[in-house]
Amino acid sequence: MAFEAARPLLERRAETLCANRNLLLAGLFVLGLAPRLILLAARHADLEFWEYETLARNIIAGDGYVISRFGHLALGFGDGNLYTFLTAALYLVTGHHPLVVAVIQALLAACVAPVIYVIGERSIGAIPAMLGAALAALHPGLMAYTLKLHPLGLDVLLLTLVVLWGGRATWTRQSGLTTALALGMSLMTRPTFFVACAAGLGARWLLRRQGLAATFGVVLLGAAIATPWIARNTVFIGRPVMITTSLEDVWKGNNPNANGSSLLTADKDMFASASPELQARFMAADELQLNDLFLQETAEFVRQQPGLFANLVGRKFMY
Repeated sequence: MAFEAARPLLERRAETLCANRNLLLAGLFVLGLAPRLILLAARHADLEFWEYETLARNIIAGDGYVISRFGHLALGFGDGNLYTFLTAALYLVTGHHPLVVAVIQALLAACVAPVIYVIGERSIGAIPAMLGAALAALHPGLMAYTLKLHPLGLDVLLLTLVVLWGGRATWTRQSGLTTALALGMSLMTRPTFFVACAAGLGARWLLRRQGLAATFGVVLLGAAIATPWIARNTVFIGRPVMITTSLEDVWKGNNPNANGSSLLTADKDMFASASPELQARFMAADELQLNDLFLQETAEFVRQQPGLFANLVGRKFMY
């Protein structure tokens, strides 16, 4: 009887709490979005274009997902192809308006803060979650990418969604499907995130010792999302690869002139440090041969200079 009498009051309290929480999540989203839109309004003429812009324009022109690399057309170039196809789709609908892409990526980046709040609230409580979400909303590094047409904001959002959905106490059909979707989209934009998230899901199973079949199924379903892309590369390149520039990135951080960065100076990349003979080999190799060349050069560097290799690993970890 007492419970029945108190039930309306408890329901009103629950509704108030839910409304306040939704308002908090909306506020965190606005906290992330407002400075980005102000930055775009003030400096829209300073947008920076990367390789994704070239790829998107080639898709719109009917040339396909291709880009010139070391004097050859590359068909399986780099990560971020999810972002490239999103950019191409926006251009197809709106015309070539890079500012529209910048606004969309600002919206995606602003979604990170409320997701981080929900993750933190579940594990460490509302107040620290609120602080962490606010710091994420205004993170200077992520904020700087507002003016770069680059997938970083999308990458971070997908990573946080995997943590949100994959970190639930038990697997449900909904959490399994949503985690697999975020995991597969991560594979299509940043393959190293897929590996890290799969390892995280493995650690989740080790800690809880339950749901092995569900965890395995989530990872397999996530990997299956990239199957058409790998099949496409197999047809056009002749080898079942995700991307053909991963070893290029490994070489940039592991060669005799490496400094832990992709750049030597603000306007000179690591490739400029290669000897004339090695640069000539870059230009003579096709896409797959270039991938193999970077693997050979990296392996030779590790074999000949293991001390410098270890030093670079530590330096990059500190960065």
